[in-house]
Amino acid sequence: MKTRLTMVMVAAAFALAVGTAQACDDHHGTCEIEDWRWQAIAVMDAIMLDGVATCNEGRIALRLYEGEGGKFLGADTAYVRQHIFQAAIQGIKNPADIAIKYSISPE
Repeated sequence: MKTRLTMVMVAAAFALAVGTAQACDDHHGTCEIEDWRWQAIAVMDAIMLDGVATCNEGRIALRLYEGEGGKFLGADTAYVRQHIFQAAIQGIKNPADIAIKYSISPE
């Protein structure tokens, strides 16, 4: 009975370890933005960005453009923490649409 219980506990520990390793992809390829959204803050002439990345942490450099292939609006740096990033880019007056380009480097 003890042997069976030990085998079950070892199997459960292994399953947890494998599940944890797959839940966070910090060690698989390069870090990329998975999804993001933006909001114009008119009283501040600013754009607020928040999003999620495939890595747990890193330094992100963001470049904003007015729509895909449009004029350059501004840039900022932010940090990815627990797969989340937020940035505020000031000096931008309520564009109709924005596009971003970015690079993420490890800290």
